[in-house]
Amino acid sequence: MSLIKPDNFNAFYGNVTEQCMTNGTWYTSTLCGPRGAEALSFDRWSRRYYAGYAEFDIDIVQAYAGHILKRADEMGRAAAGGDAALAEEAANSWFFRSPELEEDRQAARFTYLMCKLWRQSDAGQMQYDEPQRFEDFSSGSIAHITSSWAYESCKR
Repeated sequence: MSLIKPDNFNAFYGNVTEQCMTNGTWYTSTLCGPRGAEALSFDRWSRRYYAGYAEFDIDIVQAYAGHILKRADEMGRAAAGGDAALAEEAANSWFFRSPELEEDRQAARFTYLMCKLWRQSDAGQMQYDEPQRFEDFSSGSIAHITSSWAYESCKR
């Protein structure tokens, strides 16, 4: 699909505006589920929000697993507990995933843990889901990384 054609650009722009901007439907219906869904067990969450991870973009997942691991390192990894431990777990769920997993499940745990981190971060404490505003958070912060990940995942 070429974005140079006006019809294609307008369709892309319309979809991004509707689904990926403030309170975009894609975040609550596909990627993470509504607020509170991150409290579900991984098994329950993964059955309900399969579409959010099944057709993942390997470049996005690989890049953000690296970003969140760097942040985990800066925070002290699992030894620091809390967000640092969860960030390390998210990165490890991608980098050390089982080769026996079916391809459509490869990014499932990573997506689940990134949703948890996003909703627990300063970005998740906002009144609305606004991942397109990731630049409003300190560069390299959990809120910045997870918001940017959610927005990039939606736009793809």
